[in-house]
Amino acid sequence: MKVILDKPQLNISLLRLAHQLLENIDEELLDAMKEAHVDRISFGIESGDYDYRKNTLLRKISNEVYLQKAEILNKSEVPYSLNVIIGMPDETREMALETARLIQKIGGNDSLGVSTFIPYRGTKLRELAVAKGYIDDKWTATVGLNEESPLDMPKPYLQKDEIKHLLNKFKYYAFFNEKFWGDIDKLGLHQLDGLEKIWQGYYPKLAIGGTSHIKNKIKNKWACSSPEHMDLRLLA
Repeated sequence: MKVILDKPQLNISLLRLAHQLLENIDEELLDAMKEAHVDRISFGIESGDYDYRKNTLLRKISNEVYLQKAEILNKSEVPYSLNVIIGMPDETREMALETARLIQKIGGNDSLGVSTFIPYRGTKLRELAVAKGYIDDKWTATVGLNEESPLDMPKPYLQKDEIKHLLNKFKYYAFFNEKFWGDIDKLGLHQLDGLEKIWQGYYPKLAIGGTSHIKNKIKNKWACSSPEHMDLRLLA
């Protein structure tokens, strides 16, 4: 059921799943969502690389602001998911891994969606891809969000096989301590069952709030260590 809150200054019209920008999060907004019985919030994390986010995506929000907002979000215990797109124009492997590092620092998401970049008509990123010759101007989306990238980019930008590997392995980079990343790199796509078992065993089957999720992560020997910016007293 759709809920419209009597808070005109917030201009909220919500379903039980709310899509939001992380930079918009504050305690008043989260309280309003709780009042409306919102079950979950979904956030898009475009890129963990600030320069790419600022210059290509025109999102001038620093990682520091994202982490400040994430701390407010995690304290609220409102469950949330993060969504990532792999293979954007001029994206490199290191940029994608910076996104994984940012997600580790945010820490409290209880689910993660990973999709291939699709250059839909009418978007600035499609215009960029066409201008650089990464796709033909007549290209039309006929592939799904988890299929082969349509972009043909020169090195050092992501290649089709790199995008495929990242699509299948990104959630592990975002979960496992970085000291294990070299081992993850060496695994073929047919060798991920062990990682998947650990990952599935950790992520909750029911929705869980940010601080509760971080507590579980700290107890897990495989997961990334607690972020430096986090006040561990919140987890006591």
